[in-house]
Amino acid sequence: MSHDMPMPNDTMNHDMSMMHMTFFWGKDVVMLFNDWPNGKLGMYILALALVFVVAVAIKFLTDCPAINTRFVSVNLLQNIMINDTPMPMPMANNTMDGMTMHMTFFWGKDVVMLFNDWPNGKLGMYILALAFVFVVAVAIEVLSDFHAIKKRASPLVSALAQALVYGVRMALAYLVMLSVMSYNIGVFISVVVGHAFGCFLVKYRAALKGN
Repeated sequence: MSHDMPMPNDTMNHDMSMMHMTFFWGKDVVMLFNDWPNGKLGMYILALALVFVVAVAIKFLTDCPAINTRFVSVNLLQNIMINDTPMPMPMANNTMDGMTMHMTFFWGKDVVMLFNDWPNGKLGMYILALAFVFVVAVAIEVLSDFHAIKKRASPLVSALAQALVYGVRMALAYLVMLSVMSYNIGVFISVVVGHAFGCFLVKYRAALKGN
């Protein structure tokens, strides 16, 4: 079963203009601009390098006190860009091969998220998916309070460990974001409850240490 939706721009190559709603692998992707990188290996490598540099710049600017105090924060700038950029998708529910891709909140187990044909209407898999996003949301909050590095550790080891944990946390955060984009109410509630429970664990542990 395919869960790809054609982009509304008719000028794009129809073979390359599929907007994937689940994970896929390969260089046949279009992002940011029409016909780029559009399946060209060199352009695809350049696109990967671009998003890598942008991600590094965002983190650097976020942690730079001089920039944070003198200019608009990066998070605010990102929100402005997101709000000002029109979504190239119709704001309506679309049916694809018998499976409805919802663009508004809905309730039920007939949902596909992250991977093709999962959970895809199977009650057991749907419950597993809810448990999965709940645990991931809890993990995101717990990792936000990661302080397992010994004070005697070298700065390099400490920085590498913190960067590794941060990378894992960002990967989990993007998984949650993509899951919520399924617009399934059960997934949304599981994510919110997971974040709240994870926050409770972090605050409770801090209170115990304080006492």
